Amino acid sequence: MSNPFRGLSLPQMTHLRPNIVLIEHSDPGAEEIRLSTNTYALLNAGRMLLVDTNISSLLPFVRQLSDDGFSPSALVITHRHVVGLGDALSDIKTEFNIPLLLHPIDARHQQALASGLHFENPIGHRVLNRFSVEALLFPGQTAGSIVLYSTNNGGLLLTGDSATGTWPLP
Repeated sequence: MSNPFRGLSLPQMTHLRPNIVLIEHSDPGAEEIRLSTNTYALLNAGRMLLVDTNISSLLPFVRQLSDDGFSPSALVITHRHVVGLGDALSDIKTEFNIPLLLHPIDARHQQALASGLHFENPIGHRVLNRFSVEALLFPGQTAGSIVLYSTNNGGLLLTGDSATGTWPLP
């Protein structure tokens, strides 16, 4: 098991639990202040649910998990900025033939519409049910921001950019 990092230039994958994988990356500005962007893969019965995995440099980790026997089921996008800043959504959707889940409020925003991609509503989505995860509307970062919540396995709350952890002082 590797240790989570804060703001390193190369992406890193860390198994937080047997069924939760953290995939971190940083852009140059985030690296300077030792922050990282967190994306996740939830694993269940040979399936993988991706969360906010939107950058092409993260694709090798998705492929590695796939080679390890976890077939991607869907990509959940917690808010529209993930669409606007990502360069791999179309590739992930096409390569793995999976739905992209984004709340309809954000899917109607110009930032998401400009991608030309089709998004499905994550609220009550059948794929999320297979992972015992519920998508809840949590406006704040954007009007259509969601969080993923589960009471299974000791509880889980994935917030996207709606919450951030501490960061080091200069």
